[in-house]
Amino acid sequence: LFFRAILMSAIAQTTKSPIKALVYSSLAFGLMHWPRRAELIESVMYCSLAFVAGLVYGLGYAITGNIMSPTLVHVFVDNIWFFFLTKSPSN
Repeated sequence: LFFRAILMSAIAQTTKSPIKALVYSSLAFGLMHWPRRAELIESVMYCSLAFVAGLVYGLGYAITGNIMSPTLVHVFVDNIWFFFLTKSPSN
């Protein structure tokens, strides 16, 4: 909600450029996902993936004009991460 409906919209109004708004809000989204405990390369890679995801979410919002589109995709992606990509506990 913040990165799309508030930040992206505010940047678009200020810069008069929807492309800049998409890129800047996605960059902020990526940086907001900086891991607290990780190696530098892992942190940079994770933020880069979050930036790309932010671009996709932002495009979804820009195309539909509906905040629910990127929200639902984000929930789906988070569930994929949780169920399929997290490390299983050691026995």
